Amino acid sequence: MLDGAELVSARGGDAGRGVFGSDATAGGFAGYGWSADPAFTGRPGGRGGLAGISTNGSSGPSLGVLHTGAGPKIKGSTKIVPGTGGAAIDAQVRTVLGNTKTIPATAAGLSAEVHAL
Repeated sequence: MLDGAELVSARGGDAGRGVFGSDATAGGFAGYGWSADPAFTGRPGGRGGLAGISTNGSSGPSLGVLHTGAGPKIKGSTKIVPGTGGAAIDAQVRTVLGNTKTIPATAAGLSAEVHAL
C-alpha cells in the first residue's frame, strides 16, 4: 500500500541503433605458386558476400510502479510521476547491388504510473 508517498522515476534509456554492415570485399591475392604447372598454382580469392544487418534494440521504459498480480493500493496524497520512455528510432532502408535491406522502426519506451507484467 502506498499512502502519502511520492515516487518519481527517471527517463527510460534509448535503444542502440542497428547497422547495415559492410559492403562485400574483394578476395585476397593468390599465393605464390611453387609449381610450373598452372593447374597447381594459387588463384585470387572470390568476392565476399554482403554482410547481414543488426537491428535496433528496445527503448527502455520509465515506470512508477511495476507489479505482478493485483495492483498496489494507492491512498491519500500519493503522487506517482514517471519520466518519459526512451526515444523511438525511425526505420532505415538501404539498397546495395539491387538488394534492399530494412531495419524496422523501434517504438518509444513505455511511460506509465503503474504497469502490470
